Amino acid sequence: MVPFEQINLTNGFLRIFSSNVDTEELYWHKDKENRQVEVISGDGWMFQTDNQLPIKLSPGDKFEIEKNTFHRIIKGSNNLIVYIEEDKCHTGLEKLNAKDRMEKAENTF
Repeated sequence: MVPFEQINLTNGFLRIFSSNVDTEELYWHKDKENRQVEVISGDGWMFQTDNQLPIKLSPGDKFEIEKNTFHRIIKGSNNLIVYIEEDKCHTGLEKLNAKDRMEKAENTF
């Protein structure tokens, strides 16, 4: 079982992490693809890579995660919503802007 809900989009996907998730489910892991991440919403969540201090995540933050890099997220005070693209997701189609991604996320609740 995964600690998030996922909504697949044309060029990537939204992941929604509930504020009720058990912190033990947010374990260290590696991904098979490079990922570009944009934080859509969430308060108090943090992101940490191996041998680094955690960094606070804020709406609008964008960062990359290189494949095979150990990382994890640390639980915040409300739901975390992130938009993720993997190298294999790029199709050349126009990307949804942040407003459209937020509307899509809000319509899932």
